[in-house]
Amino acid sequence: MIVYRAALTKDGLAKLQPETRTLLLLLGHVCNEIMVLQKMLHAIPNNKNKSELSVLVDAGQGFIITRMLCGKLHGAWELIQKRVNSNQTFRDKYQPELSPKGASAYRRLKKHFGKKSPITLIRNNFSFHSYDEHGQIEEVFSYLPNEYPWDFFLTEIDGNTFYFASEMVVTAASLSLLRKSKPDETVDAKKCVKHLNDLTLFVAKLMVIFLSELLTTIIDIEMPDVVAEGVDIGRVPRRSKVSLPFFIDETS
Repeated sequence: MIVYRAALTKDGLAKLQPETRTLLLLLGHVCNEIMVLQKMLHAIPNNKNKSELSVLVDAGQGFIITRMLCGKLHGAWELIQKRVNSNQTFRDKYQPELSPKGASAYRRLKKHFGKKSPITLIRNNFSFHSYDEHGQIEEVFSYLPNEYPWDFFLTEIDGNTFYFASEMVVTAASLSLLRKSKPDETVDAKKCVKHLNDLTLFVAKLMVIFLSELLTTIIDIEMPDVVAEGVDIGRVPRRSKVSLPFFIDETS
């Protein structure tokens, strides 16, 4: 794989206006976070030959990552709103230079976050808020069936312990925010989880397209002397071959 190294240099960055430099560095930071979580979510195993217990725990791990990604996507949109859309100079200077692909990604993001976004609902209630301000945990606990796996999976290695019952309730509470049915109505939980995962990954893809184009546009306009050199980093694994199981052997 060839990676293109753009040497911005501290001196080069120092020549930018402070608000431009801050925007550039924040855009890169947020984009990094989204891409890391995207990769982690894609790497959650989906092996039907695993034990039932492993399948449950890997699914729980996947939804934790989905909630974190929801939080980061909401934060990225807030960054765009507060640092770009509220700054007429930035709007007029950078957005018209976006490619059709980047401009389309922005329009779709604006449409998504302009209404009651499921991603924002998840973020505001469960991504970074663990104290259950609205009492949703008790509400969901009351209607989940007795036959569900109300289990904590414990191991001698702390890092391999998974409190599944906790995650099951929080996941159900998260999904209850997204459906219009009453809490006691039957829903296809797997379908809801898949829908949210697919939506989150789709919005993440749009966000990365837009943020990357905005970053490139800023550099092209403000730092035209920056040159990107290709660096061969050798072979990298295919995404389909990368797996992030929850249970791991921690012996050296």
